[in-house]
Amino acid sequence: EVKASHKFVMEERSLAVVLTNLEQQSQESKSLCQHHMHILENLSANEDNIEALSRTRAMALRIELMPTYKNEEEIIKRATGFIENMVRKESNIEALKEANGVSIELEELRPFSKSVVIALHILRTLLVVARAGNFDLIDNVSSCANTIYDVLKNQVNQSEIFAACAELLDQLMRSPDQLRSLLSVQTIMNLMDMVPRLRKRQADACKVLRLVLTLLDASNFAELKDINMEPFFIELGLYLGEEDIQKNIVRWVSAAATHEEMAAQFENYLSDRQALVGEMDLAAGHMMELLSDEALSPETAFSLYEKMLDIFMPGAEAADAGVTAAAEQESSAAEA
Repeated sequence: EVKASHKFVMEERSLAVVLTNLEQQSQESKSLCQHHMHILENLSANEDNIEALSRTRAMALRIELMPTYKNEEEIIKRATGFIENMVRKESNIEALKEANGVSIELEELRPFSKSVVIALHILRTLLVVARAGNFDLIDNVSSCANTIYDVLKNQVNQSEIFAACAELLDQLMRSPDQLRSLLSVQTIMNLMDMVPRLRKRQADACKVLRLVLTLLDASNFAELKDINMEPFFIELGLYLGEEDIQKNIVRWVSAAATHEEMAAQFENYLSDRQALVGEMDLAAGHMMELLSDEALSPETAFSLYEKMLDIFMPGAEAADAGVTAAAEQESSAAEA
């Protein structure tokens, strides 16, 4: 039934009516705009329709209407969903460029950064643009790295959004202007604080470490004197075996070791680490004795186990509930 309805609407005459109404009346009627946006998003979700839709003004109209309804969450959700579907065809990236679509999408990302569905639509579109070799379209938007960084901070618990932001920031930091916009001691400290919280999401933790190391590489060691680096050295030690970030860690630690204050902090870390290993061995021995006690109830044993995790993995968060479920809940609530 869905395919049949798509076929009917996609007939040249029916589609022309939808687009004419969208162009002529949507500026005046929010409900009409929302209705037609919904139709086009559903059509674009079917890959068989992308080619025909690409020959119309549907993409340009969507982008033109977004500023008009910039505060209307449902319309922005449909518009960004349509654009995400359309950029699967590479030629539509050029249409996005001509309509200043990347800049408009980034403007919508900030106010709707807490909307899982909208944020994902926009970030996926930006990733397609970047991966297709059109990174300059994103880089040319002034301080867009700050917008994406704000989303990263606010969506730490949404792993798909977080990973998309981290990938975009990794690319943006290759641009001197975008790197400078993020280069501050506070940003470095905020990113460092995220790493222990991501220990159960190792891939995401490595992405953040790469961002931190990029910022540290671009910083003057004198500017970092107020940062307590010892907790960060612990995190570096935990991920030193990860091949994709190993070279970054070794390179930065080697450079830091030549700076007197950094070298002193690193030596303190090594001394503390040696003492900590001894304490952990002793604590683990006592814990095994306690857990093997037959008189110990299951509830008490589990409580001791949780306390042991708190000691050995401080700050580790519960596993991410999953962005897909959150997105589906949001969509269901909007349609209810």
